[in-house]
Amino acid sequence: MTSTHTDRPLDTTRRTQPAAPGPARRVRLPWLAAAGGVALLTAVLMLWGFGQASDRRDVVMVVAPVVEGDEITAGDLGSTRIAVDSPATQLFSVDQSSELVGRVAAVDLNPGDLVGPSDIRTATAVPDGSVEVGAFVRSSRFPSSMTPGDRMRAIALSTDNPSADAGDLEGGGVEVEVIAIDRTADGGVLTVLAVPDGSSSLVARWASSDNLVLVRIDQ
Repeated sequence: MTSTHTDRPLDTTRRTQPAAPGPARRVRLPWLAAAGGVALLTAVLMLWGFGQASDRRDVVMVVAPVVEGDEITAGDLGSTRIAVDSPATQLFSVDQSSELVGRVAAVDLNPGDLVGPSDIRTATAVPDGSVEVGAFVRSSRFPSSMTPGDRMRAIALSTDNPSADAGDLEGGGVEVEVIAIDRTADGGVLTVLAVPDGSSSLVARWASSDNLVLVRIDQ
């Protein structure tokens, strides 16, 4: 019997298997672009912040409430440092604080408010031939909308019945002008009135006896 087996020489050469390829590294271009954009934006903001810091200045700030029509006092004003957007920004610098004292609030001013020209106005001057008379006027005895500069008529309640309604008035009264107002917690006002010199003692007597009423004169 013939053998069909053929002896093959053994291949003693060691075959090296190729290494399996590792995961490919992908460069995420959108992420790189976003990171670059963030870095650029940060740099721009920092430069902007430094620029703003160089334009900061001290301006007047309200530290106590001032009602519209009230006179501004030194105790109502303080200061704060802010960044000014442009030289045209309409705010009073802290160096102008003294110029605001004695002027009148054109709007209600609250603590933290910054003050500009539109927020204040000049106090009413005393007309020639008149003198200043200070008077306390109870609530409901004057128009609630009364402000400095208003022309009013000062009239006394009936001396026979000081607690009478404000409609029960006597005499023709005296024409006065409101110079300043300081509103009180109970709804009354402390006023400074410009009163004709010849009638100043009369109006002062009405005020001291708690009989003073102010009514508006049609303009």
